[in-house]
Amino acid sequence: MDATRLHDFAHDVSGMESRYGADLVNPTSTAKGIYQFTDDSFVTAKNRLRNILGYVPKNIQDTENINDLSSADQKALFFAHLTQDKGSDDSIIAYLEGSSGAPLYVRHHYKGDPDAATRKRMKKFFK
Repeated sequence: MDATRLHDFAHDVSGMESRYGADLVNPTSTAKGIYQFTDDSFVTAKNRLRNILGYVPKNIQDTENINDLSSADQKALFFAHLTQDKGSDDSIIAYLEGSSGAPLYVRHHYKGDPDAATRKRMKKFFK
C-alpha cells in the first residue's frame, strides 16, 4: 500500500493545529509545535519513536521544547505518535484507501470530542 498520502494528512493536521507553523504556542494549554503536542504527549511521542527505531536521536531526546526541533523532526514524532496509537492501523488504512482524514484526526491525534468551532475548522482541512 502506498503510504505517501500520509504526508498530505500531516500537512492537513499542521494546518488545523498551528496554521502550518504560524501559531506554535497554544495560550490556553501546554500544546506547542506544528502539530500542537502537549508536554505529556511530547514525552509519549518520544517513547513511541524509541519503540519504532530502537532509540531516539540525541537532538530529539535532549530537547525539552518541541519548538526547538526542525519541522522534519516534529513530523517524525507526529508519525511515531500516530502510528503507535492503539487501534490506529485501521484508521490509517481507511484513510490511505480514500476516506476522509477526519476520523483519523479525531481518534488518534485530537483525542476528544471536538466542539462546534473545531468541527467547522475540520471541514476546511478534512474533506
